[in-house]
Amino acid sequence: MSFTTNEAGSYAIKVGDTVCGTGSAAAGTNAKTCTLPATFGEGIKDIVVLVADAAANTGTVTGSGAVRVDNSPPNDPTNVQSTDHTVGQTSNDNTISMSWVASTTDNPTSPAGLASGVDGYSVAFRNGSTPFCDRTKDLEATAISFTSAPLADGTWFFHLCTVDKVGKRARSLLKAPISALLAPPAQSTHQPLLALTLGLAPTLPRVSTSSSKSSRAMWLNWTQGTRAIIARPVAPKVRWSLASSLLNRE
Repeated sequence: MSFTTNEAGSYAIKVGDTVCGTGSAAAGTNAKTCTLPATFGEGIKDIVVLVADAAANTGTVTGSGAVRVDNSPPNDPTNVQSTDHTVGQTSNDNTISMSWVASTTDNPTSPAGLASGVDGYSVAFRNGSTPFCDRTKDLEATAISFTSAPLADGTWFFHLCTVDKVGKRARSLLKAPISALLAPPAQSTHQPLLALTLGLAPTLPRVSTSSSKSSRAMWLNWTQGTRAIIARPVAPKVRWSLASSLLNRE
């Protein structure tokens, strides 16, 4: 605050019955600060500046006025919920949208005009359930929804607290767990039984034959590396040959 005195001397600032600032004052205009204790009672308080000259003559600065002291946090919004996720169910949607009914009531509610009013909301998505409310107002008081940035896999909790116009914050309102996000299922990878790449020199399979007297069928067996691939019946008059890197049927 600022005040003007015609002589140099000292000053004392009183808010209600509490002296919250003292010191020396120069002749002319002075800009001073007054810090109230955290336990200062709320209400409409008169501000008085007392001044004294070097001879200890005292006076009161006129036009000091009054101040409204609001120490109460505002009310939380209601009906906070996710519009695209179900609590307790997993999802591969990595953004979460929330909605709520706006908070319009600040405290104290009496006397009329004392409360500073709702200023906005602080919101966050976090993996932990410990109540969290930072010092940043993220949304205006008219906001009724919020969508997260893309989130990593995990369980996420939505934290919201209401902020009034003097910086008082309601307790952190926790909605959790909103969603346990899972990565989309991986695409199925098919391993071919025998994969030969043209233009390269793959490891050739080992080929052997066997026959069955009862069925008069011949069996063709091959192994790729140390892995047995398949055995399949071959008609007696069908010949197989392995040429270069390709398995050809003649």
